[in-house]
Amino acid sequence: MEAEFDDFTVVTSRRRGRANPRVQEAKAPAVPPPIFVECPGLPPPSTPPKPSSSALKMKPASLLTAPPSPATASKAGTEAFSSLMTPSTAAPSVAEPLSPSRTESVAGEQQILEEDPDSLLLPVDVATLVKHGILLEDIPVKQPELLDDRTKALLQEVKKLSEDCFEKTDVSQQVSKKTGKRLCVFAAADKSEMFGFLLYRLRGSPLNCLEICNLAVAPRARGLGLGRRLCKWAVNAGKRNPEVSFVTLSSLKEAVGFYSKMGFRADGDVKCAAPLADNEELVEGQVYMEMKVGRPFQAGKSSKGGKKRK
Repeated sequence: MEAEFDDFTVVTSRRRGRANPRVQEAKAPAVPPPIFVECPGLPPPSTPPKPSSSALKMKPASLLTAPPSPATASKAGTEAFSSLMTPSTAAPSVAEPLSPSRTESVAGEQQILEEDPDSLLLPVDVATLVKHGILLEDIPVKQPELLDDRTKALLQEVKKLSEDCFEKTDVSQQVSKKTGKRLCVFAAADKSEMFGFLLYRLRGSPLNCLEICNLAVAPRARGLGLGRRLCKWAVNAGKRNPEVSFVTLSSLKEAVGFYSKMGFRADGDVKCAAPLADNEELVEGQVYMEMKVGRPFQAGKSSKGGKKRK
């Protein structure tokens, strides 16, 4: 038995009560015409334009996740989509402006590069800046006639920075043969500008240590890692001296993290390896820290631990 429908013909069989459809003739389905509803006050709808052949070839992918394939889009279009999908690195800096301290540091870095881009920041002992090879700790700083003009200018900058950082104290006045303190200055290669300084001294037996007394970096040069380089200079100086077993310092609490990252241990971790002298005490509010740089030194023996000295 055959039953005719609008789009195809079905042949049915009465066997076992089941229908056995067989498509004998396929017809295109009828598409109803579009229905336009007139609304008062609105213009009559227009027939939508047919999509272009190139648009039909593009895969239906989100523009935010995948650009069109080069095979289905022009090279210029592909580059345009790729540039749009590249994350912007400027957005975080706009959303999170620089802190006041960081702004000052960036301004200092820019000023240094603009004024003297070829300047070299080198640690130099003040002794090398004094005429005739006279060590600064062997002469009073109050004798300016023994210093050249550029060294005088450097010491004036050291004085100003020291008074700003250490309660109106000029640490350069502590440099003498009696105290054993020396001054290391971070300056340009031509000695035209001072960027920081380090006051230190060597302590003999039983301490056998290099003590960092004061360290300061000029505000215009902060954030450049000069403080770390000055500290490393002191550590390397201690390692080169066979009689130095430890590099020690007394740190403010807020600077403990800085020195800890460089390898110094706070008072709680130190087992009295470098005891203080009889007439010295730990400064209240500060943390005693040290770094081991050599084997314990014993007086009367050579630096290699061999025979006793004559």
